Amino acid sequence: MASKLYQSLDTCPTWIPAKPNGDGDVALQTLPGGASKLKLGPGKKVIISISIAPFHLPPLKPGIIDLHDLWFSTRSCLAQSGVFLNIPKNSYLSNTDWETLRTGNNIIKSAQLENFSHNTLIFNPGDHIGRFFHLNENDRLNQTQLMELVDNGSFPGIEDDDYRLCSINDEPFISLRVDPNEISLSSGETIRITSRQEIYQHTSSVLPSSNGDFHLLQTTIPVKLPKNIIGVISTVMAPSTLTHLKSQLLDPGTSWKIRLETLGHSTNFDNVWIFIALYRSPLLDFNTHMSISTYSFCLLSTSI
Repeated sequence: MASKLYQSLDTCPTWIPAKPNGDGDVALQTLPGGASKLKLGPGKKVIISISIAPFHLPPLKPGIIDLHDLWFSTRSCLAQSGVFLNIPKNSYLSNTDWETLRTGNNIIKSAQLENFSHNTLIFNPGDHIGRFFHLNENDRLNQTQLMELVDNGSFPGIEDDDYRLCSINDEPFISLRVDPNEISLSSGETIRITSRQEIYQHTSSVLPSSNGDFHLLQTTIPVKLPKNIIGVISTVMAPSTLTHLKSQLLDPGTSWKIRLETLGHSTNFDNVWIFIALYRSPLLDFNTHMSISTYSFCLLSTSI
C-alpha cells in the first residue's frame, strides 16, 4: 500500500484503482427525479449522480482538482451495450469533499450517461459504471520498451499482419489489427447489462442486420500485459472515419482479445487498426484481477 500523497496530478505517477471484481468502479447514486430505475432510450443522454469513495481517486494531497482532468473508463460490459459516462468540466473537489473523503466517506458528483446503441438500457442505483485513472506521460513506454514487450510475448502475432509499432505526433504506440468480422449486438430491445456474461447473451458472431454507426469489433490477437503495465486505447483509429469510444483502460494482467466499441459509418472493416499507449509505474505493481489493496487509503490518515 502506498504511503505517499502527491501534491498534484503533475507529480503523481500513473495510477489506477487497485481493487478487484469491480470494487474500483464508481457507482450510480441517484437517478433523475429520484427514480428507482432508469430507462435510457437509443441516442439519449441524461444527468445522474455518482458515488465516489477515497480509493476511487489517485493518492493526492487535498487541493484544487477538477475530476474532468482525470481519465475515466466506462466498464467494458456497459460500453459494449452502447452506454458511456462523461465527467463534465468544472467538477472540482471542494474543501468539504476532501474532508468527507478523509473521514472515509463517499462524495456525490454529477455526470452524464449517453446511449449510442439502438436498445433501451436499464440502470438501477448502485450499478457500477467505470473507473477514474491517471496518466503521467513520464511513465509512458518508448519504442524500444514496446519492442521488448513484443519480444517477451505480450503481443503474440505476426508483425504487419496483427501488430505494428508506430508513432502519432511523435508519441509511441503499439497498433493492433481489428478482426474484419463485426460482432452482432441485438437491436430494438430493452436490456439490462451488469456483467460480461450478460453482454455475451446479447451479442453473437452472426452478421448484424444493422447496428447503425455503433459497431462492436475485436482485435485479431490477444494482449498479455505484465503486472506493472497498463494500456490505454486511443480514441483515434485507422481509418479516421472510425472513433473508439471511452472504455480505454487495459489492466495489468490483461490476457485476452480486446473488444472494441466504435462509432462511424462503415460496413467494411478489412483494414482497421487501433492504437494503444502503454505505461509502467511504481503505483501499478499488482495484478488487478488478484489485488485486494488500494493506493488511496493513505488519504484516510492524513489531516487536511
